[in-house]
Amino acid sequence: MGADEVAFGVRYRLAGAAIVVELRGELDIMAHQRLSPGLDWTLDCHDGDIVVDLRAVTFLDASGMKLLVRIHQETVRRGRRPALVRGNAQVSKVMRIVRLEQAFDLVGDLFVDQPFAEDGDQDIHRAG
Repeated sequence: MGADEVAFGVRYRLAGAAIVVELRGELDIMAHQRLSPGLDWTLDCHDGDIVVDLRAVTFLDASGMKLLVRIHQETVRRGRRPALVRGNAQVSKVMRIVRLEQAFDLVGDLFVDQPFAEDGDQDIHRAG
């Protein structure tokens, strides 16, 4: 990966009334710093529940977990429900060890994939 390439990204989509936050790549301190403003904007501008999709996350460190805690706290503070689509085995293991997975409602892949086929795909905005 070159010096100018970003090792992380996010895509925001609507699935019915829920906002799906698709995180990808390495969730580290750089991701936390760069993605936080877009997350704030999304939470401020849309009032649906939040579904965090970790399927494309390849790495998760303490700063990445801090980002997920922030998403959870801000979602709950706004009176919404935070949900999670589990990532790969390594990411899920880290989430279970620190008991962060318990903070979210767990939803399966079908919840995220099915509404797009029925309602269409609507991007809110992209970052990363």
